[in-house]
Amino acid sequence: MTAMMLATLLAIAINAPAQGPAHKDRDRCPRDVDAAFSQLDRSLRSMGDNIDHVGNDRDRKKLRDDLNAAIRASERARNEACDAAGNRGPDRPVIVVPAPLPPPPPRVMNAAGFNELLNAVKKESFDDGRLRVVQAALVGDICVTTDQVKALMAAPAFTTGKVDVARLALPRVVDIERVYLLNQAFVFESDKAEMAKIQPTAGSHPACRIVR
Repeated sequence: MTAMMLATLLAIAINAPAQGPAHKDRDRCPRDVDAAFSQLDRSLRSMGDNIDHVGNDRDRKKLRDDLNAAIRASERARNEACDAAGNRGPDRPVIVVPAPLPPPPPRVMNAAGFNELLNAVKKESFDDGRLRVVQAALVGDICVTTDQVKALMAAPAFTTGKVDVARLALPRVVDIERVYLLNQAFVFESDKAEMAKIQPTAGSHPACRIVR
């Protein structure tokens, strides 16, 4: 339904009649064209305000991408329509284009979900099984905090797999300025050296990046 709405709004703007008086208004963007694009801008902004209440995270991301594409198409179409009408003079109206929507905030694992993960890890008998549990939990757009990774690494069940836990979880850490705290989980210099190699991957997952 949203794609159809966007297509209809763009059709209104792009197909708006570009006519006006034959002389004095030739250097201005025709009123009907300007009014059509103003209606489109208002509609796009209104849709952007309501996206956070639609569907799930994947649907909302798709809607944001579609809406940002529509905003760019609207800007190009409006400029082309006004230029085609000979609007290059000092009376050219100011065109206000809605700013692209900001990306959604990262989806950080909540406390209940993390406690379930931690309990599942502790039930496994070997590190291979524990790592599979962590890997299965960190999928899609799920992100974690440094404290959550630290708690996983400190779980009594883990013996030699602490670095492997960090390798799986670091790309999904949202508070990358605190990942240095994970070094406290290591005793051996070899583990600390390995941690230093993978630390630059912190926060690199596309769903967990924070625009600063």
